[in-house]
Amino acid sequence: MRTGFPLSLPDGWRAMGPTDGVHMAALPGEDGETPKAVVTVGPSDEPAPDGLDAMTLILDEGEVRCRGGVPARRLLTAHPQGERCVTTELWLVAGDAPANLCAVVDTIYYARLRPELQRILRSYRP
Repeated sequence: MRTGFPLSLPDGWRAMGPTDGVHMAALPGEDGETPKAVVTVGPSDEPAPDGLDAMTLILDEGEVRCRGGVPARRLLTAHPQGERCVTTELWLVAGDAPANLCAVVDTIYYARLRPELQRILRSYRP
């Protein structure tokens, strides 16, 4: 079923309508309130972020490809957010229609959700 969301989402994920040009989907948590993971897709006016917060630790960085061979730069980061730690996977998509793909996950869930997140982000086609 085509939802208009620019990524292929597995069962359980909930796509939300775009807000200010940014699409968002969430994987609900056990409590039904706080999501385990959030994925966003938005336009990119710049090829890379100007700078990351001083509390952000870059864990990994490399080149990846989205569907159709569209190149992207991948940044994997971790940083505190209130009482918890979150892991962020940011894909800076190049090409004719640059975009920022971002998956934000509670760090305790990242290892388990990583394969699913990789499939979701790779499914992007501008």
